[in-house]
Amino acid sequence: MKQILFFASLIFLLSCSTDSNEKILGFWKLKSVKTNQEIDNKEQYRVAMDQLIRTTSIEFKADRSFGASIWGDTSFGYWTIKKDSLVINDLSNQNEFKVYIEELTENKLIIVETLDSVVEVLTFVK
Repeated sequence: MKQILFFASLIFLLSCSTDSNEKILGFWKLKSVKTNQEIDNKEQYRVAMDQLIRTTSIEFKADRSFGASIWGDTSFGYWTIKKDSLVINDLSNQNEFKVYIEELTENKLIIVETLDSVVEVLTFVK
């Protein structure tokens, strides 16, 4: 009985992971950015965020590669989902980083980036 429960649990966990891997595939555009950082010049920040939103997109492919445009600069590499995190191996910048996946549906991806005490919440849509 314990073996059956173990295998059922394992199959469930693998299917959840596969589900996330399927949902993330496709072309995503940045829709909004929220931060807990103190902003001195709110108008300047708003203009910068508007430009960031207009110039940021990412495409996740089934072969685990990705291509992205951020501030108009392109990057590429590989991605994987581990538990509730998206791990990006950015070959173009020789950088690997992990972000928390707050929400992932067929048409919405919300990730949370944390650097020291600064938290940014990025919402992408298909």
